[in-house]
Amino acid sequence: MLKRDGYLVCLLLALQLGFGGTALSAEEPLEKIQRAIEAGITYDEPGLAVAISVNDVVLVHHAAGLANVELQSPITEKTVFHSASLSKQFTAFAVMSLIEAKRLNLSTSVQDVFPELATPFDQVTVHHLLTHTSGLREFGTLASMAGWLSDDIRTQAQMWRLITRQTALNFKPGARVEYSNTGYFLLAKIVEQIAGQSLEDVLRESVFAPLKMARTHIVTDRNRLNPNRADSYLVSGTGVRKAVYVNEMIGSTGLQTNVIDLVRWAQFLNHQEALNSQVSHLMQQRHSALNGDDAVFANGQERRTYRGLDTWSHGGQDAGFRSFLIRIPEANFALSILSNRNDTDTAALAFQLIDLYFELPADSLKQKTPPTDDLAPFAGDYELYPGTIMSFRVDQGHLLLSMLGDTTQTALPRIGKHEFQLSVKPDRRIEFQRSTEAVTGFDFIVGQHGRIPAQRVNLKPFDASKVGLTEYVGSYYSAELAAEYTLLVRDGMLVAQHARLPDMRLQIFQSDTFWSNGSLPKVRFVRDSQGGIVGFTASGPLAEGVLFVRQADTDYAIRQSHDHVFGGNGGD
Repeated sequence: MLKRDGYLVCLLLALQLGFGGTALSAEEPLEKIQRAIEAGITYDEPGLAVAISVNDVVLVHHAAGLANVELQSPITEKTVFHSASLSKQFTAFAVMSLIEAKRLNLSTSVQDVFPELATPFDQVTVHHLLTHTSGLREFGTLASMAGWLSDDIRTQAQMWRLITRQTALNFKPGARVEYSNTGYFLLAKIVEQIAGQSLEDVLRESVFAPLKMARTHIVTDRNRLNPNRADSYLVSGTGVRKAVYVNEMIGSTGLQTNVIDLVRWAQFLNHQEALNSQVSHLMQQRHSALNGDDAVFANGQERRTYRGLDTWSHGGQDAGFRSFLIRIPEANFALSILSNRNDTDTAALAFQLIDLYFELPADSLKQKTPPTDDLAPFAGDYELYPGTIMSFRVDQGHLLLSMLGDTTQTALPRIGKHEFQLSVKPDRRIEFQRSTEAVTGFDFIVGQHGRIPAQRVNLKPFDASKVGLTEYVGSYYSAELAAEYTLLVRDGMLVAQHARLPDMRLQIFQSDTFWSNGSLPKVRFVRDSQGGIVGFTASGPLAEGVLFVRQADTDYAIRQSHDHVFGGNGGD
């Protein structure tokens, strides 16, 4: 049974806003919007809140589901949610305000602000941080490699130490675009250092107070009280479970707010653009990396043309929270969605509501008949993230997908010239990129949230049975992570042990190269000039080439003796 007693406000007047020369009727689209918001949300589950504002008037604020399942407290338009990466546009605004005040500039390096930091922070500028072109390693992946559990608390001070211990980058700053939470974490630190205030105080004075965003905060204390705050949940076929939110970091995240405050912020940005202020101009700037890739999420907002509408948007997700904010300046339109359940596709819902509100014709969404030409050019191996390799093969007119280490093959429906469907709900697709001669990679399309690029890789024929695993046995230490792993052979498999983590199997798939489902997704061993193993580099999503140095055998023998006496840390 669907929840039908949510909070819907429909103005008792005909909506006069026109788009494309055609006046819109208020009643029917808003009724359809209400039904779309409620779809699939029951009385006794976590849910979501939505607000739509046009010409500075909130036409819709509607909610469905529970803010707290245990207490059975309903979500309302006042309910506060963690908004995750929506925080980035607020951080960017604070940076742009400092630039406007001539207290900072785009060419300022991280080291200029924090002289105690060494290479590579002298190479990374504010511009690189804002445009996701810094090359900085992703702190979430680094924390996992260092032995942090998924529900460990992550504080500002801890992440600062972890990030500033790094001595290398994924790539030269500016070379390519790679989404970076680390970059926006550092932007928050820069704002606080230059302004001499907390990021929350900076934004309180410049944004939250003037816009009457009374329920909006930048939260660095997980124990801080925030009235009407929703709890976080995982929803699956087996029921509802809590998903503990553990971050105390800000800049890339940390914003807690409600849907009404968010549309106030979006309308403020619309007016800023109309006034052509310097801050607005800086926020709107779009950039490309040296390889030609567009920095689509620069300054905390993605600009895209959607069915003739010029839109600015960004989403967020962390624990069970999901968020999305989109605005259409030419129509002075803003839409915010906040949810406390992990299965809410906020971007898909946002664009669905835009279709309904603007009464966009359905025929433009009809899918064309896919071509039936040769599938052979798509066959091959592609690396989405280090250690995440997707293999495509052709059999009897079907493109089959299998993952590294799994012999299961899945036939993918073809839905376009170069596009194949992975799943319908949630919407996941593969769109291959090809030059005139060959397919060079693909984009993993995550519904309306964005794309993740994957590159073709040439895996050589390899016989794992001929590899002697004992030469990899030993202890390996990373100074950048202050972390140590012990490698041993068990039941014919190379196993990595860490003091805080379950043991993980490392499976070889190329010479000296292994993958795992654990904290070391891809391991590549390093040999000296005599062929001896001296260490390995670990890589994972958005964090590449972290060096672990092999420790002396005497140290390893002492640790092995200690493990024999006191026991290991558990099985696989």
